[in-house]
Amino acid sequence: MAGFPIDGMAAAENLASKFRSVTDGVWELKLAAPIRQLPRGKLIVSVKDRQGNISRLERTFSVAAPAAKR
Repeated sequence: MAGFPIDGMAAAENLASKFRSVTDGVWELKLAAPIRQLPRGKLIVSVKDRQGNISRLERTFSVAAPAAKR
């Protein structure tokens, strides 16, 4: 889940269908376009193992436009 719209999905929507398996245990979400500016973004990733245990990781970040060259 992302706390902001991403690749046509609304904020707080489940993004699981956007991920693709790369190798065993590695999943990837390729963005259609880069995020060029985002004052504050939050990503929450959770996974469930075969025994039903859920692990959750939450990250907050920002993306700033590059500084203008002089």
